[in-house]
Amino acid sequence: MDTNSKGFMAKFQAVLEKYVVPVATKISQQRHLAAVRDGLTVLVPVTIIGGFAVLLAAPPVSASMEPTNFLFQFLCAWRDWAAANSALLMTPYNLTIGCISVYVVLGVAYQLCKTYKMDPISNLISTLLVFLCISGVPQAYVSGEASVTAIPLTNLGAAGMFTAIIIALAVIEITHLFIAKKWVIKLPDSVPPNVAAPFNVLIPGIVNLLLFMFLDNICVSSLDTNIPGLVYTMFQPLISATGSLPSILLINVLMTIFWFFGIHGANMVGVVVTPLTTLGLTLNMQQVKNYQVFLREQLIVFMVDGFHILQLLLLSYYSVSLHRLNQLQKLRLYQHSLILMNH
Repeated sequence: MDTNSKGFMAKFQAVLEKYVVPVATKISQQRHLAAVRDGLTVLVPVTIIGGFAVLLAAPPVSASMEPTNFLFQFLCAWRDWAAANSALLMTPYNLTIGCISVYVVLGVAYQLCKTYKMDPISNLISTLLVFLCISGVPQAYVSGEASVTAIPLTNLGAAGMFTAIIIALAVIEITHLFIAKKWVIKLPDSVPPNVAAPFNVLIPGIVNLLLFMFLDNICVSSLDTNIPGLVYTMFQPLISATGSLPSILLINVLMTIFWFFGIHGANMVGVVVTPLTTLGLTLNMQQVKNYQVFLREQLIVFMVDGFHILQLLLLSYYSVSLHRLNQLQKLRLYQHSLILMNH
């Protein structure tokens, strides 16, 4: 029995290393997917700050709660203080998670600029300009007796994340093409680099701006929606699918399989999953702001933790059943056990 089990695991490991690992490695090292993954990773401080702001501004206290004991007195005082200072407390949220797509377009564009060794500042400004002209068009509002012009946050929040990713990748790619073909304003070598860099992105920046504004006008005239609305509609089925329990379990199975064979599972799966999970967490945070917590997501997290415990028990049984593991298999088994216990 031990020999058969050991032979099966060796064959299974050989199949994964021959067919699955090379494909997964190429996917994780693909420059655009890596730029998306790394660009969204830098958003962690922004989302933490916005999350704390929501927690302070939206305490888990119902409007009907009465201060009948010490704990309820504290909660009711917190509720009243949050209601009195709501505008102040929600300012960090509105400028972080509320317009998270702005940080997404900057983060993704910066990571792709690093890959191509392009000047980051000039390209970030150009990319942000294109994104704001598509997703942040100023609109006139009437506030009392005054008329103000403001940028709505509708397409700058979670709904505009995929638009931000697409624009960041497309603008940097087009700019890189123009620079590679030398379709740029070339200044003499005696000009300092910090002066010459903005001129390198001037022509591709104008082309990008005209191109995306033209496409946006086509979408509005033919489909009665702009580019952010069209992109969000296209990705809506994928967003809904990855929010289910089976998809979460499948993602964790893939991650743990990669970890078991000594491969960084989070990096392998994260290039595809990170945008979807970041969007899901952002949408959940918006619901928390409106006092509508998604308990379904908390249940999924609980069941995934139970799934990891089950995996750890199976690994323990495997280690007891197979006494003649080689040193590499023992090391991988020990590494995987630590990862599961730290989950």
